[in-house]
Amino acid sequence: MRYIWNVRGTILRKEYDPNKRIIINLIMYENGVLCYMLSVAGLTVGARIFSNFIIKQKGCSSFLFNYHNGDFIHNVELNFNLGAKYIRSSGVFAKVVGNFDGKVFLKFHKTRKIIKLNPFCIATFGSLIKTKIRRLALRKAGYTRHRGWRPHVRGYAMNPVDHPHGGRTKAGLKVSFTGKDTKGRKTKKKESKYEV
Repeated sequence: MRYIWNVRGTILRKEYDPNKRIIINLIMYENGVLCYMLSVAGLTVGARIFSNFIIKQKGCSSFLFNYHNGDFIHNVELNFNLGAKYIRSSGVFAKVVGNFDGKVFLKFHKTRKIIKLNPFCIATFGSLIKTKIRRLALRKAGYTRHRGWRPHVRGYAMNPVDHPHGGRTKAGLKVSFTGKDTKGRKTKKKESKYEV
């Protein structure tokens, strides 16, 4: 969430975050505040950013009504002043496709899904940098167990008393351990072409 406005910042260095699949940048603002932001394609170390209501530059944040059709954005808020929720993964972006009836329409890059949002939600200009996922060597047997990852046993490999899919039978409808429908069942009612 951008909380520093109208103060220029400089990218000091790029860092690796083990909890994200994208490189992050360390920003130092002119008022001495240090913070992190997601790495934007086209920005290098030493680049300047400036979040403002008018200026549109890579890495700078502004309100959705400030963007025009065809602009690439990321780090989009779902609701006003609640922080970014959409488009925060590596190599993704959204495209502004329209502004009608007080709503801004965005089109996702990969899923081609169109959503409409409040024009006062904040988004960042540009697309996120594309990084390769690090291939982690397991080193030894039981390494994932030491990290707290427990094994997942398929219901098809269980006995009939343990799971609805047990007994080596090809179940027609996939269900969960408690018997609820899953894998293919419609979970959302399709009301219209657009989502709120």
